[in-house]
Amino acid sequence: MSSAGHILDMIKRLGQNRSLRASNRLKFKGDNRETIYSGTDKHNKAIFKEFPKEQVEQAVNQIKQDSKVKRRKELTFLISIISVTSILMIYWIISSTDYSKKPQVNYTVLSPPKIWSGKQSDPIKVPFSNYFYSPFTVNMEFEVQIDKSYTMYDNDMVVDNTINILFFDNECNFIGKLLPKNGYISWMFVGPTKEGLGPKKVLYSLSEMDTNNDGFINENDRPNLYMSELNGKNLTRITELGLSSIQWVGKGNEIQIKFNHAKESNDSLYGIFNTETKEIKFTNTPFQSE
Repeated sequence: MSSAGHILDMIKRLGQNRSLRASNRLKFKGDNRETIYSGTDKHNKAIFKEFPKEQVEQAVNQIKQDSKVKRRKELTFLISIISVTSILMIYWIISSTDYSKKPQVNYTVLSPPKIWSGKQSDPIKVPFSNYFYSPFTVNMEFEVQIDKSYTMYDNDMVVDNTINILFFDNECNFIGKLLPKNGYISWMFVGPTKEGLGPKKVLYSLSEMDTNNDGFINENDRPNLYMSELNGKNLTRITELGLSSIQWVGKGNEIQIKFNHAKESNDSLYGIFNTETKEIKFTNTPFQSE
C-alpha cells in the first residue's frame, strides 16, 4: 500500500510541473511570430517583409484579371465545341436523309387526273390559273418523238426525267422556261388547294447541281425546295434540307415544312416559310392555328 501511495504522489507532481511550462501555442497565433524565435539570436531571426497596400491590391487585382481571362478562354472554347458539334449534327442529319422520298402534302381538294400526250404542243393547264405548262424531259432535249401518254395529278405535275418546265399564257403562247439551265425536277404542285386561301404558288423539288459528282444531274442529287408564281416567274429557293411533309397554314400565305431527321433522332424540326416576305423561321414545334 505504501508503494502505491508514492506512485500516485509522483504522478500528481509530474502533472503540476507540466502545467507550469510555457505554452507553445502563442507561437502560432496570428502574427505573433516573435515567440517562434524567442531563443534565437537577433541577427539570425527571420525578417518578414511588409508590402505596401497599393502593391498588395495591385497583385490581387492582377490575380482576379488573370482569372477572368482564363474563364473567358474556357467559355470561348466551350462555345467553339458546341458550334462544331452543332455543325456536325446538321451535316449528319443532311447526309442521312433519303432525298428520293417525296414529302407528304396535305390537300383539301384534288381534281381528277389529267391525261397528257407528252407533247409540247399540248400543254397542261396550271391549277387555279389561266396559264399552261409542259414538262420538258430528256427525250425532248434530244428531239426524240414521244408517242406515249402520261397520267398527271395535281400533287405530281411532272413526269420521269423532267429537266425543265415550259410555261405558256392563256392562249398557249410560250412565256419562257422555269430554269435558264436545265436541272432535274422530281415533283411540282400548286397550293394552297383550298379556295379562298392564297396567294397560290407553285412548289418544286429541284436539283440544280451535280452534288454527287457523277457527271449528271438527276434524282440522285440533293434537291432544293423552290417556289414560283403561277407563270413560272420569280423562282425562289426556300430551303435545301430534306423534307418529310409540307402544309399550307395560316391564311395560306405560310408553308409549314417538316424536315427529315436521322432515324435515331426523336426531335422534330419545322420551318415556317412566308410566301410574301420570302422569309423562313425554324422551330421545334408545329404551327398552332389561332
